[in-house]
Amino acid sequence: MVGKLVKDMTPEQHATQKKRKNAYYAANRAEMRAQQAKYNATHRDEAATLRKKWSIDNRHKRNASTAKRRARKIRACPNWLTPEQSEEIEAIYAECQKMGGGYSVDHIIPLQGENVRGLHVPWNLQIINVIINIRKSNVIP
Repeated sequence: MVGKLVKDMTPEQHATQKKRKNAYYAANRAEMRAQQAKYNATHRDEAATLRKKWSIDNRHKRNASTAKRRARKIRACPNWLTPEQSEEIEAIYAECQKMGGGYSVDHIIPLQGENVRGLHVPWNLQIINVIINIRKSNVIP
C-alpha cells in the first residue's frame, strides 16, 4: 500500500492507512510538531507565494469562504447547510467573478437587516450590479 494514491485505494485500504497514520502521529506528536515548525520556518516565503497564487487563481473560492466566515461571525450561516449547498454558494461567487467587476453577490434578505435578518444560503443570494447593491444597502427589496 506504500506509495499508492488515495484515489486508487479501496475504502478498506484507505481506512487502514488513516488508522496507521493517526496512530503514528499520536505516538510521535512532539517530534512531528517540531519537524513541521522547522519546515514552516525554512519555507515561509515559498508558502506565502503559494498561498498568494492560490488566492489569485481561486478568487471565487476565497470570496465565498470570506462571505461564509463573515456570515458565521454574525450567525447567519446555518449549521444544517449541506456540502452541496456550500458548493452552490461557491458556484454563485464563481459566476459573479466571470461576469466582471461591475457585479457583486447580494443577499436578497440582508444579513444585518433592521427588522429581519437573512441567512447565508444559496436561495438568499443573487448577482446584481455593484451600484444597485450599494444603493440597496441593508434594505429588503
